Amino acid sequence: MPPTTTLQDSDRDAHASPPAQLKKIYKSYQLMKNDGLAADANIVDFSTLNWGQDNNGLWRPSYIPAHHVQSICDAFDDFDRSVEEWEGPYPNPHANYFAYESVSLPGLHVFPSLLHPRTQLCLLSRLLHRDLGNPSHKSNVHLHYHVLPPEECSIPPGSIKHMLDEDYNNDDDDDDAVGGADPAAHSYFTHSPTSTASFLPKDPRLHKSLKISQFLAKKLRWLTLGGQYDWTKKTYPAETPPVFPRDIKELLQGLFPEMKAEAAIMNLYSPGDTLSLHRDVSEESENGLVSVSLGCDGILIVGLDEDVSHQGEEDSHLTVNEKENMNTNCIALRLHSGDVLYMSDKARFAWHGVPKIMAGTCPDWMSDWPARGHSGEESADRFDSWRGWMAAKRINLNVRQMFL
Repeated sequence: MPPTTTLQDSDRDAHASPPAQLKKIYKSYQLMKNDGLAADANIVDFSTLNWGQDNNGLWRPSYIPAHHVQSICDAFDDFDRSVEEWEGPYPNPHANYFAYESVSLPGLHVFPSLLHPRTQLCLLSRLLHRDLGNPSHKSNVHLHYHVLPPEECSIPPGSIKHMLDEDYNNDDDDDDAVGGADPAAHSYFTHSPTSTASFLPKDPRLHKSLKISQFLAKKLRWLTLGGQYDWTKKTYPAETPPVFPRDIKELLQGLFPEMKAEAAIMNLYSPGDTLSLHRDVSEESENGLVSVSLGCDGILIVGLDEDVSHQGEEDSHLTVNEKENMNTNCIALRLHSGDVLYMSDKARFAWHGVPKIMAGTCPDWMSDWPARGHSGEESADRFDSWRGWMAAKRINLNVRQMFL
């Protein structure tokens, strides 16, 4: 991978506004329907890219050997009973996994279909069963609700039963940071969609109780792992962060050894949801970011303005408004489940956002998650009442190194 580029201190403003031209591009894709997005020649779709004939301004600077990818993924998948029924082969057992990089955006490396379907299902299970149920990892819902572990979520804070379970909430053991035989042992999905189990609001004057079904259907928008990013202040707290899940760390660092997995933000989307344009500039480290796509397809916009790409040397005489209207190096990507991005060099500090989630594009083999098998069969399990939950979801796991 290429070395990272240095961002000037004056550009480490997490509250800065994206360039006007990039916002226009973002808005245009936000308004498009699926058919229009599929027909748009400016969107790079690696599932239909005819390499060698129409390279779309891309080149392939590096690759990860297939045997290495399979070895790393097999180690991650081991002993996870939640996906034991998946027996499909690796899609390209003898092919290397190439990085596709845009000529106009150095350091933006896309690895299409890098994660095997089994690995994707295992990752879903670890994130949404195990890690979501771990009280050390905070979500957007924690801001306004008393979020208790799955088996205690109907018990009011301060009650005798809740205090007896204090050891569970404050356990410093990192047993939950590894895969284990059953990541679903502490899962909110063990509650039926019709359950009355609820989170109690911190301020009843402002919020009503939140049922688990509401939490999982729409209210849950993000979860932080490891370093607990403060979305309001756009900084990391000074205290020691929770343990980053060790198996996920080993998976991603095994594939991208240039980065240490110290903090992650898992974004959850439904069709109609978006992620506004922003830059990730709050970390001390300038090493690359890893971004994993699961579920429905999403359109990702990535762009540089001249102020970043030229590091301010040639445009210091321009006003702020003039800088906002300069040409923006931009690429639009259609990302599929299993695609992985590595953002380094100039792309490490690029503006990026998700203007569109494409409904109806979740892979068939994933759409029934967290249920397994076929409805009504003996293989159907305890999560059958949630069958189809993933069909209308997109999950993005963005992992970065915080410290130098």
